[in-house]
Amino acid sequence: MITSIIYVGIGGAFGAVCRFLISSSLNKQEGFPFGTLCANAIGCFLLGLLGTYLSSKITPEWKLVISTGFLGALTTFSTFSFETLQFVLRDQWKMAAVYFFVQIISGAILTLIGMTLAQRLLDVS
Repeated sequence: MITSIIYVGIGGAFGAVCRFLISSSLNKQEGFPFGTLCANAIGCFLLGLLGTYLSSKITPEWKLVISTGFLGALTTFSTFSFETLQFVLRDQWKMAAVYFFVQIISGAILTLIGMTLAQRLLDVS
């Protein structure tokens, strides 16, 4: 169990740093939270791609590092929820709805694209 925690922590450290860099470079001013949107979109795509392509090619330890650690720290449902509610609390209902649906739809589409790409790569190999 301790070893698994270490693997998740290593991946999580890198994922958190990547998320910070994405958010700090894209969330320059108050407004639409592009940083969170991009971090979540990238994470969804990578989970679809790597979760499908690498599922039979890597060890369980690397799955912990990549999926639970790195991608878990890169993507963030709590920040998405908080930012959506900030729009609601400021009576920006339209922005809240747009942000909510863009996050959900882009996440599903990018996960599907990643999975499809991985399946094609597996068919070629």
